[in-house]
Amino acid sequence: MGRRIHAGRTSGSLLVAAVVAVAVMAALLAVAYVAVRQRTVQARARLDAATLESSAAEIVRVGMARLADDPDRAIDSLHDPWAQPAEFELPNGVAVALAIDDEQRRFDLNNLAATPGPGRSPREIADDLFTLCGDLVPARRLDALEAWMRGEGAATPGLRLEAEAAYASPGGRLHAWPELLMAPGMDLDYLLDLTQGSGQETFRGRLLDHLALLPVDRAQPIPVNLNTAGRHVLLAVLGIGEEPLVERILTTRRQVPLPSVALAIGEREDLQPVAERYLAVRSRYFTIRARAFLAGQAHQVEALVAREDDGEVRVVRWQEGRVP
Repeated sequence: MGRRIHAGRTSGSLLVAAVVAVAVMAALLAVAYVAVRQRTVQARARLDAATLESSAAEIVRVGMARLADDPDRAIDSLHDPWAQPAEFELPNGVAVALAIDDEQRRFDLNNLAATPGPGRSPREIADDLFTLCGDLVPARRLDALEAWMRGEGAATPGLRLEAEAAYASPGGRLHAWPELLMAPGMDLDYLLDLTQGSGQETFRGRLLDHLALLPVDRAQPIPVNLNTAGRHVLLAVLGIGEEPLVERILTTRRQVPLPSVALAIGEREDLQPVAERYLAVRSRYFTIRARAFLAGQAHQVEALVAREDDGEVRVVRWQEGRVP
């Protein structure tokens, strides 16, 4: 007898095979879709990141143009157009924010390495500024900082770094804030502490709000701008006992920028040496901060720039990165 073939059993087997094949195909398609989707998302993220970078850089150039186009470069004040922050949206849909900060509203710590001259020394000004911020005995820290800047390491007992050999001295000049944090005694808690051992309102302040680090050569100290500097910085430059004069300067400039240092100090001949050496009514160094936002991402550029007498603006230091 011949062998019988059951049609129903064969059809069922074929159906199962077809279902399995379809399931496998669907799984492969799903995997392929996920892979393509991931690549698309990654490509889009890279495109957005590149767009953010270029947009932030473009806004820095806008800031540089603002400084260059200042109609009165002989006097800089917080009333000037460049000093007003701005937020707007670019044609590519990127939201941007621009802020320009006068670096000469602060005292530059690199003045400690400037050539000595008449009047008060940069070290005396730094002593007073640290005191005004609440450190009533700053001499030991500043001695260690100056020694470290000269390449002598942390010479002050009790202020040595745990891994001193790993942190080379800047050789006379600080280039950026991370370098200052490597210096003996200059940890972040100290620089950010608002009280630092004094309960008096006169001696309260954050050092980071009043210090600048300008990585440029200088024979003379880089002066502080009378029209933008805060109370603590002006007191440190002129002397802690000069509160009436500083208050008069602050009151006057709220109404109109001071056109000259001589007008600010009046007939105080005793203050002329320090005023001529450490004060000005115009600034050369500014920090331009640009932020760009798109699709949940943000990118920031900080550019330290120098504006020359002819209005040309050049970049001294450029830092950028994603914003968390």
